[in-house]
Amino acid sequence: MALENSLYDITQPLRYNQQNPPASERILKLPDSPIKTNIFGRTLNSPLGIPASPLTMSPERIKDLALRGYDLITVKSSRSHFHTGNDFPHWMYVDSPNQLTVANFDDELMGDFNPFANQGVSTANSFGIASEDPKKWIADFEESQQYIAPGQILILSVMPSTLQSETLIEDIQKLALQIEQTTAEIIELNLACPNTGGHGLIYQDLELSTRLLKELQRLLPGRKIVAKIGYYPNQSELEQFIFLNQELAGIASTNTFAMKIVDNHGAPAFGEKRLKAGVSGATIKNLSLQQAGNLVDIRNKYGLKGSMWIIGIGGIVKPTDIEQYMYIAKVDAVQSAVGVWNNPNLAIDYRNLHMQEA
Repeated sequence: MALENSLYDITQPLRYNQQNPPASERILKLPDSPIKTNIFGRTLNSPLGIPASPLTMSPERIKDLALRGYDLITVKSSRSHFHTGNDFPHWMYVDSPNQLTVANFDDELMGDFNPFANQGVSTANSFGIASEDPKKWIADFEESQQYIAPGQILILSVMPSTLQSETLIEDIQKLALQIEQTTAEIIELNLACPNTGGHGLIYQDLELSTRLLKELQRLLPGRKIVAKIGYYPNQSELEQFIFLNQELAGIASTNTFAMKIVDNHGAPAFGEKRLKAGVSGATIKNLSLQQAGNLVDIRNKYGLKGSMWIIGIGGIVKPTDIEQYMYIAKVDAVQSAVGVWNNPNLAIDYRNLHMQEA
């Protein structure tokens, strides 16, 4: 059997997990935080949060995570319309004991509901960005805001597609009207998940990404816009991205790495129509850390420190990984999904580490 997990049961569909949120009474006592940080012009209790993911798909889950000490929470990405997402399976462990390199991107990884021994936790997911109806996700965001304590920030994440819009720009315009119905101060535009409308990974198209970001900024002038991006094999594209989008309030990097996932018989683990899934967790840390550090360097080169904040994501599964992002890459904050799923008390462990050092 797969290991029991209190935040999300990967052996069950997304809908089951929606109906079975975690119980907050399991939370340990939260230590005081000696590691406050500044981001978006505000002070966070700690630099650790959670990216848009199934872990953040409901107010009940966000309440639980906020109580656990995750201080920068991004709500699961929503669309301008209801969408069911992909069929089960959605999430599984992968056998990837070594750090990925660009040369490995065409490799196959084995997936299973059971963890693989003698390695850090790495996973693959293929959810298809399911989304509630806008009225529902707007109401859910407003309810979630009630659970955000002083020293914490809640970010609204949206993703454009052409499933029910003629163009991505038209969909951005729909999303902007919906966002205006929320109290969200910070909006993440998710450019890094495969779009089932036929546009693939939007962040890889610098011109298109820039047009979408600028349109959202034009329509929402009073709100801070953050771009969620994936990994650029050609790291020179990072500088082009920042050069074209210097008005952004932030960049969240990186999303998952698309790779072929097979079962123990060599068949596609997520089905014949989904040969690839998004790999995350321990195995992607080196590449993600490298890109985060490069983003910080480029941002500083353009004199944007203090107006553009960098959120490091990827491979954060233990407290020392957070330290590497904060003190080697020098990001402004970090977010972890797989690490928190694997260890719901990662925030407590991180605070305890600093309490010991103090």
